[in-house]
Amino acid sequence: RETVDGVTVTVGSAMVGEKNIYILLRVDGVEISPKHHYSFEETQLFLKEAAEQGASGAGWSCDHIGMDRDGSALLLFRYSYSTRGPAPETKPPLQMTLTLSNFAQDLHGNRYQRLAEGEWKFDLLLTRGQIDVKKLPDTQVMGIDYSKKGWKKETPILLTNMVLTNTDLSFQYDRRGGDVNLEIRLQRICVVLKNGQEISAGSGGETGLDSGEWYCTYTWWIPVPLEEVVAVRIGDVVIPVK
Repeated sequence: RETVDGVTVTVGSAMVGEKNIYILLRVDGVEISPKHHYSFEETQLFLKEAAEQGASGAGWSCDHIGMDRDGSALLLFRYSYSTRGPAPETKPPLQMTLTLSNFAQDLHGNRYQRLAEGEWKFDLLLTRGQIDVKKLPDTQVMGIDYSKKGWKKETPILLTNMVLTNTDLSFQYDRRGGDVNLEIRLQRICVVLKNGQEISAGSGGETGLDSGEWYCTYTWWIPVPLEEVVAVRIGDVVIPVK
């Protein structure tokens, strides 16, 4: 935990996936209300492993998810990145530095208000836990064909090497020389739980492989227990999970 001018930010817990990280943050020392949303004005992160693997498509967010019983703000920090293919089998602890600056209310709204100035910096060593994995069958979905000038036509795409984990979904597909692309909103890629709840992807990235295919990874908004997942939905295509 780090305290600046009476405001304390605590790293409550962390979960590490193949190429993604979830960190639960708690903020004490400022008065908050359930009527508003809270976050930091600036977030900076350096992950040694991602830099060494030549990561691309990295993205992160820090979202307010509510209050605890003590009235502290709870925020979920999510980070994901893409590399050229699956993560290496040898997985040492992750070394990362997370820097958070200026805590604010309704950061992107018309009721914006800076509540605390300062910088909270954390040097973290995150150990990887057990990652639940399920392989899914090759699945055909619809993509967009741009092979002709001014032409935007739907075309079938075969997704292969599909792997579902409790943090993300990854697969490959042939872009046919760069003419074909899977264009789909993050909200249209999700897992379906036994209780009917759907949890969508919060971020996604893709990188080109030497074979000409693209390797894609979509990270869930929050980690999901695989034993509760009954299906994966990509657009209108539903893939049962057994």
